[in-house]
Amino acid sequence: MKQHTLYLYVFYFVCSFSINSQTKLYKSLETALNNPNDVVKLFLGGKNLKTLDNRIGNLTNLEYLNLQDNQLTELPKSIGNLKKLKKLYLSNNNFTEIGNEIKNANQLIFLDLSFNPLRKIPDFVFELSKLENLQLFKTNLSSMPKKIKKLKKLVSLELGKNNFKVIPKVIFEIKTLRTLGLNSNNISVLPNSIAKLINLRELWLMNNNIEVYPEAINELQLNKLYLSYNNLSLLPDSIGEIITLEELGLMGNKLTDLPRNIMRLENLKILSLNENNFKKIPIILKKLKNLKYIYFSHKFISQEEIDDFEKNTKIKIINK
Repeated sequence: MKQHTLYLYVFYFVCSFSINSQTKLYKSLETALNNPNDVVKLFLGGKNLKTLDNRIGNLTNLEYLNLQDNQLTELPKSIGNLKKLKKLYLSNNNFTEIGNEIKNANQLIFLDLSFNPLRKIPDFVFELSKLENLQLFKTNLSSMPKKIKKLKKLVSLELGKNNFKVIPKVIFEIKTLRTLGLNSNNISVLPNSIAKLINLRELWLMNNNIEVYPEAINELQLNKLYLSYNNLSLLPDSIGEIITLEELGLMGNKLTDLPRNIMRLENLKILSLNENNFKKIPIILKKLKNLKYIYFSHKFISQEEIDDFEKNTKIKIINK
């Protein structure tokens, strides 16, 4: 199994974990129950909980609830009282299924079910009409129900570290998506239907089995494209058509050179080329005026060559 599979999930978690410093974050249910009407944010992560106290339902003004890193297998029915809940973290527990207890929390915009042995998406999820961000990293999924189309406001869908061999067709009908994470699956081909995701800005396909660059990607206005740790040996000139691209991850492939048209990526700032088969640093990259960092490591590349490349450019080569 290839490595480097968790950092995307960590990235999403850090970005979504930001908490308004003006709102008190409670870290004890007992303390929170002393002033139940005042509690808006509650963190009970990493407390080795096997059950959740039914009194959680008394915190009817709760908007943020973090229950990650416990041993929960079910939720109390009283959690249905949390009708103002907007962010719910249930990652890294022991849920094999989750009932409809959360169905009434129809204000949810963020839901993290990652690192649970679910095998299928709980039905209540499809009733969350305001949901924007759904995290399902490593949940043993291999298929996607058509009901996911009901999530009309979904902008971020994380499906990394699952068992997908192909991208489920229904995903291409979620036109609101801006971020799609499919790292560490068994995907070998991307269909032309990917071009239907007209609002997509970030596509993560690391640690798959892609051998041929999927040119349908070029029709998207991506800002971030990560194809690291696949089996790519060649990039087509057409990659230069994604002129909106700011970050391009190609590490861990079989590349020996880059196409000339890559110089058209005038907005590119970060390029990862580690662990390929380059014998020298592609000189064409000097033409990328906004490029700031190239991650490039190879035993054939000397410090002298790096210094010579960086001369008269603003590009920094990170050789590791």
